[in-house]
Amino acid sequence: MKLIAAENLKIDYSYDFKPLKSWPSCLPPIVTNVGETCYIVAGFEVSNSAMLLMVDGTPEEALTALWPVDSLKPFERLRFLKVCGQKFNEDTLQLLSYPLTFQNFCDAKSIAPKNLRALKFLNQWREDIIKLIIELSPTSSETREIIDILCDLHFSGKTWEQCSHDQKSSSLWIGHLNKLKAPRALSADEESARLLQSTSFPRGVKAQWERQGDQAGVTISMKVFSLEDWKKLKTNLDKFQIDESLWT
Repeated sequence: MKLIAAENLKIDYSYDFKPLKSWPSCLPPIVTNVGETCYIVAGFEVSNSAMLLMVDGTPEEALTALWPVDSLKPFERLRFLKVCGQKFNEDTLQLLSYPLTFQNFCDAKSIAPKNLRALKFLNQWREDIIKLIIELSPTSSETREIIDILCDLHFSGKTWEQCSHDQKSSSLWIGHLNKLKAPRALSADEESARLLQSTSFPRGVKAQWERQGDQAGVTISMKVFSLEDWKKLKTNLDKFQIDESLWT
């Protein structure tokens, strides 16, 4: 390992896999040389550095030593393995063709690349979908749900204009997509939620109508602060009845 002057050197950036963590600006880029060419293996974004830090080994060996694969995020890892020469199937190459901003978004949200494979069925909408997902910043589970529902709607003949509809949040978008997918179910859900809101529950009990896929039902939460509260709550719940029309 030694410092060398960058002047008049042939420098190659082809191993830049766009790591998520920035290289400290106070450190020189790290290079390894093959023949007359110096390959940058760390500090890709540090430009106009007068000095470089030369290490031994091939570019692949230096990269593996500096960037442990297990420390990289999923998309970041795929990019790393690609520049190191690993071959990928068509589906993975398509994932790597997505904009870097979207790849980094997925890594930040812990969205595994395998959960995005269904996007290959939405190629005509892909650019618009990615733009809207980045804008609305849904959670990992919301992103998977959005893509799954969009696939169903695409195959049922819906247009992107019908699916996008100027949404302001990920939850509103999911609600809109579900209504397009099953308008009758959504109307029934709205009526069930209204009926539930008009129901008087025992003190300390909260209820909410929720849908998960093809099933919908009541989610009940309770707060109990003492044994006496628990005894009273059990007595009240034994007497309490939920309107049977919720289940019809």
